[in-house]
Amino acid sequence: MNFIVSALYFEAKNIISSFKLKKIRNFKKYQIFRNDHTVLILSGVGVWNAIFATAYLLSNYNESKDDRLYNIGSCGSVNREIDLKKIFIPSKIIYNGKNFYPDILEKHPFEEGVLNTLDLNEKNIDTSAHIVDNEAAGVFFSAEKFLYLNNITFIKIVTDDFFKKLPEKRVILETYEEGVKDVIEYLSERMKEKKEENMMEINHVTDDLRDNLKLSETMFEKLKKLIRYSELTGIKIDNYLKIRAKDKREGKKIIKEIENRLIE
Repeated sequence: MNFIVSALYFEAKNIISSFKLKKIRNFKKYQIFRNDHTVLILSGVGVWNAIFATAYLLSNYNESKDDRLYNIGSCGSVNREIDLKKIFIPSKIIYNGKNFYPDILEKHPFEEGVLNTLDLNEKNIDTSAHIVDNEAAGVFFSAEKFLYLNNITFIKIVTDDFFKKLPEKRVILETYEEGVKDVIEYLSERMKEKKEENMMEINHVTDDLRDNLKLSETMFEKLKKLIRYSELTGIKIDNYLKIRAKDKREGKKIIKEIENRLIE
């Protein structure tokens, strides 16, 4: 599963439309959008909002530590040599004197640098920072409890100079929308790679196994999903896969036993 945390709707709007995410109507606390493989939540502005929204998202939808989370949003630059629309994937996040280090193991086309997360109205910036925001540290704080660090990615688009007067809303929106195009392209590629990895992990579910268990096409597809879940959770079901069923009824019974094993 892929998770996305953005503070405000304008930061998520084009992502929602590009991935055809549908709003879930039965949540009053948060605005949540999803499809079969991606869930996006709007956290609101600020560290504490980010902490609570990320925890809520992952506690309700997280399936394994191999799931991926992206914190995507706007940021301000603290270096006047940094152009608007430049996209950063921070390798270090600073908040209240504490340092957080996302694991960036995969290649990407963006800039790496130091992100300083600030509380609202705070002006005291760490001298090593390149960019500032109001949420990343909060997202990290919650997400690291659910996911591997290399599966937590922060993507920030520079929309303003922190030391200058904030641009008009129209200018910020136009700047962000230009930058987010590259972010969506990057996300699409990563999600495609993840899907291919998942397919490779279950390609050992061969026709021989289907024949041994006397499975219909429907039951065979169900078995693939169960094997995938087994691999994610570490629950062993190898012994069941060595059985040779006498008929479809026995094969169906074995599938049921596998299900029970995985939900014990």
